[in-house]
Amino acid sequence: MKRTGLILLLLVVSMNSFTQRFEWKVKFSAPKSVVFYDIKFFNSMVGIAVGNNDTNNYIMLTTDGGETWTNKANTAVTEMMKGAEFIDANTIYIIGRKGALYKTINQGDFWSKINLGTNANLNDISFPSANKAYLCSDAGRYLYYDGIGWTTITVYAKDNYINVKFPNVNEGILVASNGRIWKTINGGAKWDTIKRNLEQISGSHFLTTNLGYIVGPKGMIKRTIDGGNKWSDTLIYPKNYRTINFQSIYFVSQNFGFAGGSDGIILRTADGGSNWAKEDVQTNSTIMKMYCVNNLLGFAVSNNGMILKRYDVTSMNENLSPSLLIYPNPVLNKLFIKSFNNLEEYKVSITDITGKCVKNMEIQNPANGIDAEELLPGIYFLTIRNSNEIYNYKFIKK
Repeated sequence: MKRTGLILLLLVVSMNSFTQRFEWKVKFSAPKSVVFYDIKFFNSMVGIAVGNNDTNNYIMLTTDGGETWTNKANTAVTEMMKGAEFIDANTIYIIGRKGALYKTINQGDFWSKINLGTNANLNDISFPSANKAYLCSDAGRYLYYDGIGWTTITVYAKDNYINVKFPNVNEGILVASNGRIWKTINGGAKWDTIKRNLEQISGSHFLTTNLGYIVGPKGMIKRTIDGGNKWSDTLIYPKNYRTINFQSIYFVSQNFGFAGGSDGIILRTADGGSNWAKEDVQTNSTIMKMYCVNNLLGFAVSNNGMILKRYDVTSMNENLSPSLLIYPNPVLNKLFIKSFNNLEEYKVSITDITGKCVKNMEIQNPANGIDAEELLPGIYFLTIRNSNEIYNYKFIKK
């Protein structure tokens, strides 16, 4: 009976430890007049959010996984910015009104303006490689960079393009706000319409040119899995959210993704959109754009100057056992376990955000700590086992 009871206790503790509840917490607040239009991350640590209030730019950079943000806007950036794209951790392009394109090679310490020869408002940017780029604008146009110079190309003058995405150097998608979507498979030499019926589109995300999602007013979320031949909404409309005007959608993989919109709504799906779950969000403002590094780590921006980060509030910065203390978090060199029950022996494993075990060891003396210096910066999960307990903690390696 004792052994059975212990096994049941371990199962209950383990299940409770793995129960997760996520919350999108506000990490930065600009004046409420600021609208953030875009957010991108190069890796789990380095990201940028771009917006303005028609007077001042907010080009916010983080290098610690969204915990703190620094405004990199300066007098060199004269037009109002709307979008951004990383080439590497230091090289960033930003776009905006009146044909504005700027580049930095030092994370925004200095911005240089690139003359495109157009006064069109630029709405989105995609770099399939360092030497190929596409910018989309109003009046059915996009701009193409071939590694030497920029060329303006008109696809269909009645369209206002809000999104451009090139999953690779040859295949790309142009999404118009009026509902029309175009596809190329030869680097823009020819464009074909893959969606013609006109219905307002506010945002899109294409993992490939065959697999993509679009969102819009009144709860509209649609998906194609065959390059636009069919668009399905019967299974992926989120029930009870047909009054929400969705602005942004982001899929980490074919099945796992998020949709965000008015009233601070962020929904999560793990089955490609057949079922949705509402996430806790620390604002009721409109979610304008989202970017997710993986299934766990996500970021969002709103129309009232907020930048939000997704947390696992069941384990982030809190200990599930009153008898254990894990510190420091974030960690640089050593992670320590303090036991208030004077227990000395533990089995410890550390997994990264992909689920790969990166460390597995036994600890006889917790005072010596766990060496974390060789871990790459990012988010990790620590599992601690002894003869009676199993506990799980999340920590950040700086």
